[in-house]
Amino acid sequence: MHAPKIRLPKSWPVTVRSAVIHVIALARFAVIHTQSRTVNHVSKRVRLKTQNDRLHAVGCNNKRRTFSK
Repeated sequence: MHAPKIRLPKSWPVTVRSAVIHVIALARFAVIHTQSRTVNHVSKRVRLKTQNDRLHAVGCNNKRRTFSK
């Protein structure tokens, strides 16, 4: 899974662009960490929900790629 290219306005100061990139990276880390914790959860319901969400996300990404030119 590769990260999408993020285009930020060149008129923004370098510090603001850097901060935005850091916030996005931190949010991505939080989501991945949360998902990884639920994969090995004690509750089977939580594990199945996580697996379903991950499969749905992969399916949505594949559908999107089909329509892109």
